[in-house]
Amino acid sequence: PHVPGDGREQVAVRPDAVFICAEAGRAVSGVDISAFMNHLPGRAKTDTIQFRTANASGSTSQAAAVVETVLAGAKLLLIDEDSSATNFLVKDPHMRRLIPKETIVPFTDRVQELYTRLGVSTLMVSGSSSAFLSAADRVIAMQDFQPVWVADQVDALALPPPKRSLKPLVVSDRRRLLTGNFDPAYYVKRLKKTLPQRIKPLRLRERVLEYGNDRLDMTHMRALVDPHQVVAIGYALRFARKEFGGRNLAPAELAYAICAMMAERGLSVFLTDADRPVFLARPRHLEVAGAINRLRSLKYAIDPS
Repeated sequence: PHVPGDGREQVAVRPDAVFICAEAGRAVSGVDISAFMNHLPGRAKTDTIQFRTANASGSTSQAAAVVETVLAGAKLLLIDEDSSATNFLVKDPHMRRLIPKETIVPFTDRVQELYTRLGVSTLMVSGSSSAFLSAADRVIAMQDFQPVWVADQVDALALPPPKRSLKPLVVSDRRRLLTGNFDPAYYVKRLKKTLPQRIKPLRLRERVLEYGNDRLDMTHMRALVDPHQVVAIGYALRFARKEFGGRNLAPAELAYAICAMMAERGLSVFLTDADRPVFLARPRHLEVAGAINRLRSLKYAIDPS
């Protein structure tokens, strides 16, 4: 819902839609990105099954974001060509012939399979590449800020059918979070002492949360529209440490469990008497899962089964 008169009254979106973009520099902890990355230079071929880095590239960060978001239950991915890693989105026919080795499986090769296998739709904004047109069920052009249906024009282009990877799409998560995650304690170098907790937004950057010794960057999580949602995620992580620390849940499972408690008992379930006054706004479970996955200190084990 939007404020009446602001020009967006008839704009609507699914409640489980998530914006996906490249986030170069983010941490990725053990995510299986093998659906999009066959192998990475200088790494073992199995590394993409349990991909871990403190400094992801644009393509690996976007691959991880797609997998994490789908695991968390998103049914609509919102992707803008301008904020994406080009080599993750597409690989044109000339480059396929020049470099036939399939290191990256581009998103064009998976977009239809995401829908047919997993029921996940994609809304793509594209202004320079026709690669997605043949895969699209609907194509709308913006002409002088007006939407125009251009299905007939796309058919007239006689585009080749989209490529598909020979390897079937599999999205799974064998990670199980260990006891000891989400420690809010903070070591102050200046005082040479540890404080019991630090949970607060970074000054002048409201979507960056200082949590314990971590700095959790949620800048690209566009569904966070209120800084108090960021604070709520911080207190939700502290709550999870106490309530769910020994349950060996996957990140998405933990996010569901946290938000189920929030739905049942309200946001105050995250607070103690010593915390007040703290104002919180409710985040979606999708953003809670996204925050868990972006923690640089995340500890997990791999379920052998």
